Amino acid sequence: MANFEAGNDLKKQIHLYLDNQLGEDEERILMDHLSHHPQSNELLQNERTFRDFIKNNVRRVPVTETLKDTILKKIQA
Repeated sequence: MANFEAGNDLKKQIHLYLDNQLGEDEERILMDHLSHHPQSNELLQNERTFRDFIKNNVRRVPVTETLKDTILKKIQA
């Protein structure tokens, strides 16, 4: 079983999992850890809830092509 005691590694793995970026072995290790550690599983559920909230409540503001072009020109300069 992986050691996620540092916390940051667990958070990173959870983010990768939610972004569908874990390989099969990494996902299996994470799922095994979550099944044995309720607090870690709660962290996953909180992150899911947060992502769902953002997805459902934050809207992109439309921008003009002129603004996009201006920004790209400044970046490329």
